[in-house]
Amino acid sequence: MKETRAKKRPSRIRGFLIALIISLICGAIEFGEPLEDLLRGMRNTVHQRNADGRTVIIGLDNATFDTLGLNYSEKYDARVIDRLIQSGVNRIYYDQAFRDIHDDPGAQQLVATLKRYPGRIFFGVIKSQEQFNSREITVGPAARYLPYVSLASLNGKTTPFSLSSELNYSDEYRNRLAPSISASIAGIKRDPGATYRPDWTILAKSIRTISFMQVLNSDRAIDGLRGKDVIIGPMTRRIPDQRPILGQSWVPGVYFHAIGAQTLREGTPREEGWIYPFLAAIILSCLTFQARKNSTLLTLYATSAVGAIAVPFLTDHFFITIDYVPAYLLYGAVAYQTNSQRQKARASRKNNDSQLPNLFAFRNDASTANQLVAALIIKNYERILSAYPDLTSADLIEKITRPITITGATGSIYHDDNTIYWTMQPLETEKISDHIKGLHKLIATVRIPDATVDIDFAIGIDAHFDAPIAKRINEAKIAALNASFAGITHSFSVTTQELEQQWLLSLMSELDEAIAANTITVAYQPQLNIGADHIVGVEALVRWNHPTRGPISPAQFIAQAEQTNRIEALTYYVIDRALREMGPLLKIEPSFAVAINLSAKMIANPDLVDRITQAAHTAKFPLHNIKLEVTETAALTTAPAATDNLAALRNAGIKISIDDYGTGNATLEYLRNIPFDELKIDREFVTDLTTSDRDRLLVKSTIALAHALGKTVTAEGIEDSATLTQLRHLKCDHAQGFYVSKPIPADELVQFLISEPSLQRRARKKRA
Repeated sequence: MKETRAKKRPSRIRGFLIALIISLICGAIEFGEPLEDLLRGMRNTVHQRNADGRTVIIGLDNATFDTLGLNYSEKYDARVIDRLIQSGVNRIYYDQAFRDIHDDPGAQQLVATLKRYPGRIFFGVIKSQEQFNSREITVGPAARYLPYVSLASLNGKTTPFSLSSELNYSDEYRNRLAPSISASIAGIKRDPGATYRPDWTILAKSIRTISFMQVLNSDRAIDGLRGKDVIIGPMTRRIPDQRPILGQSWVPGVYFHAIGAQTLREGTPREEGWIYPFLAAIILSCLTFQARKNSTLLTLYATSAVGAIAVPFLTDHFFITIDYVPAYLLYGAVAYQTNSQRQKARASRKNNDSQLPNLFAFRNDASTANQLVAALIIKNYERILSAYPDLTSADLIEKITRPITITGATGSIYHDDNTIYWTMQPLETEKISDHIKGLHKLIATVRIPDATVDIDFAIGIDAHFDAPIAKRINEAKIAALNASFAGITHSFSVTTQELEQQWLLSLMSELDEAIAANTITVAYQPQLNIGADHIVGVEALVRWNHPTRGPISPAQFIAQAEQTNRIEALTYYVIDRALREMGPLLKIEPSFAVAINLSAKMIANPDLVDRITQAAHTAKFPLHNIKLEVTETAALTTAPAATDNLAALRNAGIKISIDDYGTGNATLEYLRNIPFDELKIDREFVTDLTTSDRDRLLVKSTIALAHALGKTVTAEGIEDSATLTQLRHLKCDHAQGFYVSKPIPADELVQFLISEPSLQRRARKKRA
């Protein structure tokens, strides 16, 4: 594989260098400018907007020329200027040069008008081609007008294929600076020669436009012009001054100046060229070449795609013109090359016979964490294929892998020579063995068109979750070989105890997810008041029905949670849920109590009291209806903080119960020092209560001792009526066990309590 990678490296570098050179040339000669303009035009159509209304167009339109003719007298311009100034306009700009090309009797009238408004009338300056040669000259107003007008450049340039346009900031004419119409309106001063790109998101059709003839003949037409700047220019196809704006079709050139003026008023456009995105593309290209995981590659592709769309919109918004095509070209080439190589690599990751993924693909599979790796060796693989020439390897492997897929593979199935590999969920050792035995029955014989073939195979299981996948594949195959040599169905790469421990550790990582997802449940086992013969409370018991592993014993995951410091989160989860679910029962029975188990590891926690009282407050559950069950342990006697917490909980109204009494190292000194309200006698002493004089004496003395201390007693493990009768005779207070009720969910508990006669009578009495 190292050799393959070494061969690929020069090819990838060569491809990258070719793409880099082509992109550099493209950027240097602006080869991608037409595409750049098309992309800008597409972006412009997304967020088109109306003009701000501060500039008005007076159009020399078809109606004007139809009425006045092509060579209309400049006396009409004099009249229009007078009317506009009198209406209160700020400045008047002509998108015309007023060259001295013919005698006009109205010229003197125009000159007289210009003299009256010094500095407020602007005539155009524009570059033009001489008629009989290609020399470019700059033309402007005739000499008779120059002393009385300001100059305004009309120059600009179009990009290739006329897909976009730029406007000059200024030009020179006869040693006078002529700012462009847009720059003059916006009050921007720049040296001659510099250009900018107007904001083509501004809709030309939204700019107020009045016909030149309307200005001549109608007072109403010039209403609302006070304080505005006016641009007068041709708006007819008789005068070829039409240019395209992508997304707005062909537009008279006079509108370009109005759009440019608003652009410059809103901010000064900046040209940043193509270098910055090109450098970003180089960085992304290097990262793409280095990416080994598909997830990393997809992240890079997603990042580049989002950037390629979002960044241009962002720069457009701030009037920053940047060319992105060279960057697109470079990274597009790199992405294409990378995908092509990966497709070839994926093709080489398949087994030639079965077309299943091979070991190379398996070694690059990142989804094997916290999964068992299984290897199935077909011992008579070659013999079967040679005995049945019509049976292909692909058919044989397909018949064997189908049961594996159905019964528990968590991902792809891999094939290498006579061995099949897959991953499966961690399970208890017993369940794994049962699963493999069931799989063995499904695979032991395979039907082909003319015969039934016996498959001789062995399975190896690896559970070294933290080991590299290559090592795990080898360990699984070695375990399968060991099973084959020993003549057994399967073997593990670890001991049974190691496997069990691995299973428990993997389980803990899923416990956190189950708590967060609220999939841990609580069951409630009723507690019977023996003397009054009615249910007075429940014990909340945590339950976990794993989606793939099935019901998991609380003894397993609670003990592991204590060892891995997860017991606190689990306990508070149970408290919050139990108080929330049991709250409605207080409306039927105000004295109804909920008992919750508390780990000895938590009792000394400084925030214990606050956390539990806060949970009760949030659930609006009375503290005196809460009972905390603490397992009897000598460790409590040496933990002053624990004793203080228990005392604080009791002072708050919470009852304390010592659970599993009699199975630990309790002494009279212990009972004297630990604040408690109840003793729970362990089922070990209750199971044989009716047959064992010794157990009966121990239970009787415990009850007498508790009553002498003013405490109550609950007996666990009540399985029959005889035991309950005996406890009633011994004056035990409460009973709990399957004879009273098994642990049941909250919704079933409500129905159970309603059907319980004594409680039912209480509910009817409260309703009455």
